[in-house]
Amino acid sequence: MAKDIEYSNRKGLVKQYTNQAEKILNEYQYVRKRAKKKYKLDEALTKISLAIETGGNIMVTARAYCVRAKIYKALGDRENAFNNINKAIELNPGYIELYSTRAAFYVEEKRFNDAIKDYITVFELSKRKDWKSLFEIGNIYYEMEDYNYAIEYYSRLIVSIDAPAYVYGKRALAYTKAGELQEAERDKETANLPEWFFNISPIFYDAVANILKGKHPEIVCYIPAGMSQRTRSGLIPEENPYNPNGVIVFGPRMAERAFDAKTGEFLWLS
Repeated sequence: MAKDIEYSNRKGLVKQYTNQAEKILNEYQYVRKRAKKKYKLDEALTKISLAIETGGNIMVTARAYCVRAKIYKALGDRENAFNNINKAIELNPGYIELYSTRAAFYVEEKRFNDAIKDYITVFELSKRKDWKSLFEIGNIYYEMEDYNYAIEYYSRLIVSIDAPAYVYGKRALAYTKAGELQEAERDKETANLPEWFFNISPIFYDAVANILKGKHPEIVCYIPAGMSQRTRSGLIPEENPYNPNGVIVFGPRMAERAFDAKTGEFLWLS
């Protein structure tokens, strides 16, 4: 009986520490580029390490190692990030999220072939239902400038499901790069998105396309290149040499989060 209680208590602590660490990590990712606030990840790393040490070899889950991998990645410790995500996969090789997490790590490292292998694993483990993995593979080929393969994967996705508008938008870009302009125009028409949409960073495709489909049309604004980003009285179309790529702004006041439209670089948070 006492052993059962001890096991239950330790298991509860593992879950508690893991949840606390993940919460800190999520908060860090939200504010990490805010100029006036430096968010420390030391506490998150301490919490998740406590979870792993408390659980020992019996009750530590793959999720705990996955969280620690993400924290190390945020800290810039590539070696420990990969060591922990690999340990997580070793513990639970059927856990789909682990492969998509590692694939994202690989993409950041420009290890595109490794990333593609992991996204294929995600697709297979999901019994060929995780269509976003196909989209990510298409995006990787797009970044590799292999536009024909990118088109192939976007097309596989489109014929499989009622694809979101941004998928047609991304295939339109790939068709344009491949010189197939008639097909590109057809996809642009199908996507029914404004022309500036095709100039923004792919990081925004999902969110912006859904917003433009009518979910929350009042919380997104695109400021064309060379126009004013922000003034005390709001957003006005004044010439601005510090806005070379265009800016996309999210938030009910149209000025809560802003990103460089091509690079995805954070600009401000009011």
